[in-house]
Amino acid sequence: MKVLLFTTLMVSIFGISCNKQDTELNMFFNTLQDSINSNKILLFKNAPEDSALFYFNKFRAEFIEIKNNPTYSPILDGFFDKHKLTNYTEGRISFLCFAFHDRLNNRKINVNEILNRLHEEDIRYARLREKDYNASEFEKKKLMQKNNAKAQTGDIINLVLPVKFNDEGKSAIYCNNYPASLDYSSFDDSLKITGKLLRKKYHTFNELNKIDTTEIIFELKILKYSNKNYEFFYEKYKIGDTIKIALGAYGRPII
Repeated sequence: MKVLLFTTLMVSIFGISCNKQDTELNMFFNTLQDSINSNKILLFKNAPEDSALFYFNKFRAEFIEIKNNPTYSPILDGFFDKHKLTNYTEGRISFLCFAFHDRLNNRKINVNEILNRLHEEDIRYARLREKDYNASEFEKKKLMQKNNAKAQTGDIINLVLPVKFNDEGKSAIYCNNYPASLDYSSFDDSLKITGKLLRKKYHTFNELNKIDTTEIIFELKILKYSNKNYEFFYEKYKIGDTIKIALGAYGRPII
């Protein structure tokens, strides 16, 4: 997460400005304006710089199609090679997004200024990702603690796990795809397990033996297993077997 896209957008020539953008990029930008819905172009043009990528994504597919056209691909590749910019496709797309935004707003296209904007955008995105991750981890830990408090040794509990089939028809059990949800509509099937809770295992740390709630394992004796052909983490189980469930991986309420 700390590795930013900007690190791949290295420029070996500093202070470059594209004073000849009319001959280098304008033909491509003119085609974009002629080919893409005018309302989408207007929304993109009027968007603040820090929202440009969001509105750009509304016509991203058309942009990629035009960018990859044999008429324009060599021109764009030549532009990036000339200025010794990245070969990284996503970096080039983001660069062109900001350059197109500048052009629509009658601003001179300046390579270094755009790279600085991309750097700022990457930092902002990384911070948002970190914020989302921390929020997700908090909700995950809260759910684990709730599940742990709900089930006591000797209880009969029910678990439901989503199932996907690959191209060969083999099943794969998915955990933690929809934290705190019992919605399985996007999966091919579900595996239902009913078991008796034999014991709980906790990971403890430091000299005070405090419980680390990121590692809580439930050991269950299987009483019901809805489909014997479904493997749970590459192992098949049957009624009477003992199965271990990591609450952190389960990621949904215990029924």
